[in-house]
Amino acid sequence: MLHTHTYLTLVEILYFLSCRDFSNGYLVAEILSWYHPQDVQMHSYTNGTSISTKLGNWQQLERVFSKHQLCFLPEEIEGTVHCKPGAAASLVTRLYTLLTHKVYVTVCVKIVYFCILYIWYVTI
Repeated sequence: MLHTHTYLTLVEILYFLSCRDFSNGYLVAEILSWYHPQDVQMHSYTNGTSISTKLGNWQQLERVFSKHQLCFLPEEIEGTVHCKPGAAASLVTRLYTLLTHKVYVTVCVKIVYFCILYIWYVTI
């Protein structure tokens, strides 16, 4: 079984990953394979970008969700597939809660990047 710390780290990493990384369901299948290895065979999932690949992966995932009573809003799945802002984060956070029976609390931290502008004076 995947340790909570490792999973928590994955949840934190998702904020740095592109939503495209989750859109095909491959990473979600990878997470589920740790908890339900008998039901999620990674060789059955394709890490591709076409809509048919995404939908095929998510159809398989929905069968696993149903079998293990993991309930997701259709908007979360559709939003993740179509890279809607916040959808992947919402889905993976809910997945964490459903699999570990713990609530993941997010803390919003605003990171400010400072751009230093160097001005070169050229004398002619």
